[in-house]
Amino acid sequence: MSEEPLVSIGIPTYNRPAGLRQILNCITTQTYQNLEIIISDNASPDLKVENVACEFTSRDSRIQYYKQKENKGAEFNFKFVLQQAHGEYFLWAADDDLWEPDILSSMVGCTIENPDLVFVGGNYGSINYITGEKIAGLSPELKVENSLYKNCLNLINLPTSSLIYFLFRRDILIKTKFIRQQAFDFADLFVLYEVALKGKMLTLPKLLYWAGITEEVRVDKSFGKKLKWLRFNYSQYYIKSLGLFFKTDRLSAAQKLCLIQALNRQMAILVRHHETKNLGSTIMFVLTSTVKLINWALSFALGILDILRIS
Repeated sequence: MSEEPLVSIGIPTYNRPAGLRQILNCITTQTYQNLEIIISDNASPDLKVENVACEFTSRDSRIQYYKQKENKGAEFNFKFVLQQAHGEYFLWAADDDLWEPDILSSMVGCTIENPDLVFVGGNYGSINYITGEKIAGLSPELKVENSLYKNCLNLINLPTSSLIYFLFRRDILIKTKFIRQQAFDFADLFVLYEVALKGKMLTLPKLLYWAGITEEVRVDKSFGKKLKWLRFNYSQYYIKSLGLFFKTDRLSAAQKLCLIQALNRQMAILVRHHETKNLGSTIMFVLTSTVKLINWALSFALGILDILRIS
């Protein structure tokens, strides 16, 4: 491996000239310099976006700027920047985020020490540009020495969508279902599980970037079709995650059942967090009780597996 591998950074942007300038300033002044920077402008009506992009491309040859002829949606834009990338490693950068100046050197340094790493992340925070409020976030503990199962379990137990904005091995990321299929709600979490079952992962304990919020109250956006009375469609995420765990040959039967138990608990928490107002307390009680019953049955199955293994 080269001592300084090429890192591709994809910036899907739309109508945020000030935010684009901010993140480009963060990226172009990084202590790690071997970069390929790809901007995809999703047909922004504000011409200042193009002006900012052209200003930076004129003075930095590492930057490529693409302006789409029509707005093809956020999903297209995210996939497009990855498909244009050539680096050994890749990460997305949002046009409303703030990076620490050593975010790249911190993560790339870990891959040089541990070439088997397929993902490196860290802690993050959120900054609300309307209210000025800053909140530090916490990422799941992923370690090089952990098994694939342990890292995947930690990702399920502390679901953290913001991890999608950290460093991936590009050849692993581009083969995930997010790239090959239509996006769905919580697809970012699913991608992390796919990557976790491909190789070693690591999260650093330091805060590496601030996720920008441009509304007074953060609005969670939904992908794809959903039921009228739910904010999100949980079914595709749940079914695809079950399929991923069942089909992999990198986990034992007992580990698969444990991951499914964790996924069931996570689903109950996600639904309770997002849907209590829509579903009401009675339905939420039934849902929670059903999850407990299913997980009890899975625990029974795990006990049977233990008995069979001992005998």
